[in-house]
Amino acid sequence: MKLSEYKEQGILEAYVLRVLPPEMEDQLLADLETNVALRNELNKVEQSLSNFKENFTRSPTDKEPSPKKRKSKSRPSPGQKREKSIRIIVGILTIVVVAMIFLYLSTLYEKTAYQSQLIHTERTLDTLNQNQMEAEELIAQLESGLIASLDELSGEWAAVGLNGIQARLIPLQTKGSELLVINRLAERGPGEFLQLWSRQNDQYRKMGTVNHWKEGPEGYATVSVLPATNLQLSLISIESDPVPAQPREENILLEFRR
Repeated sequence: MKLSEYKEQGILEAYVLRVLPPEMEDQLLADLETNVALRNELNKVEQSLSNFKENFTRSPTDKEPSPKKRKSKSRPSPGQKREKSIRIIVGILTIVVVAMIFLYLSTLYEKTAYQSQLIHTERTLDTLNQNQMEAEELIAQLESGLIASLDELSGEWAAVGLNGIQARLIPLQTKGSELLVINRLAERGPGEFLQLWSRQNDQYRKMGTVNHWKEGPEGYATVSVLPATNLQLSLISIESDPVPAQPREENILLEFRR
């Protein structure tokens, strides 16, 4: 730390008054070993505080009483009472001044520590924001790469649904699981989600929902992995709560024909 920083933060005064935190004292002692200007400045501070204390605790009329006066048992004169009162007042003032100096230095140190912590926090937030941006770019690249390679995977498009929407189920290595890819899917409206249905005889059974999707290159929407199950996906409808027990015709988005 530079000499100017020690002066501005009042660290030398705090060290002389023995109120400097241990970690700051260790740094100061290390700097004193190599910095001559810092040692000279510390000597000046020690001398200044020593003179200040001596001037405020010693009366100008203070004199060493003669042996004769020490042996005298006579009552103190009014002048002696006045000098004693002055010494008491000066002592009280000295304590107040020292306490004010200590309070000032403590406040200054806390302010400096707070500012340092604030700067560190701001730098950490900047780093986190940068990492988040880089992660989002990487995710976008991975999504683009995945979607761009979909045409090379096996799987057939389902029948065309509303507004030219298409979907494809791609078998995965995990037994029974499939990858659902939807093309030309519009943005999700407020509270809307995709409800997946499986047909059993003349009834439909709910298979789960897809709540998030994002349009990708060439109009592909975000894909969703369907878990392994004995049920087969037969129908996709666009719903919002509450979901009916059976799909309504006006909400049907896609129908799979296997």
